[in-house]
Amino acid sequence: RRELNPTRRLGMVPKDSLFLLYICLCSWKYSFFFFFSLAVNTYLFMMQAQGIMIRENMRTIGAQVYEQVVRSAYAKRNSSVNDSDYPFDLNHNDTFLQATTFLPEDFTYFPNHTCPERLPSMKGPVDVNMSEITMEDIHQFFSKDPSIRLGGHWKPSDCLPRWKVAILIPFRNRYEHLPVLFRHLIPMLQRQRLQFAFYVVEQ
Repeated sequence: RRELNPTRRLGMVPKDSLFLLYICLCSWKYSFFFFFSLAVNTYLFMMQAQGIMIRENMRTIGAQVYEQVVRSAYAKRNSSVNDSDYPFDLNHNDTFLQATTFLPEDFTYFPNHTCPERLPSMKGPVDVNMSEITMEDIHQFFSKDPSIRLGGHWKPSDCLPRWKVAILIPFRNRYEHLPVLFRHLIPMLQRQRLQFAFYVVEQ
């Protein structure tokens, strides 16, 4: 029996092992490039989304700051001209003025701007009429407003709504109360420039 040379025995590598090693190296290389490109794409997507969020936040903050400046200017002017609008108190702060001040009647805004928080139409007494009215009368009354879509959907056309509201109404055999609710609630929401939709859920 012949013995193999030790150097020859160490240098012998099966061809199958070399082929498997080559396959593993290729797989590792392609996996590395795949995960690297995936990580780069994820990072770019996150940066783009963050940029969009920052831009939208800056636009909203700019509109709010502009509105606060205008409200504060008119509040100070009104408080100095007409003391009956505010109680005489030397400790008035900005929070109190912002909570009780509405924009002036001649305030202008654009359809591509966010709706102001406190419009002049939001103040004043509310005419409450609890007399019974039919749903047909409600349809006929609000059909004069073409912006109210079928199903009770509405959004302002003179500005971008600040809030979108879904109103869920639980209903059970109160046919006389539902039209009265719509008669008062729809104009109130329209004065606030809210985008709203009604959903009547029968119990």
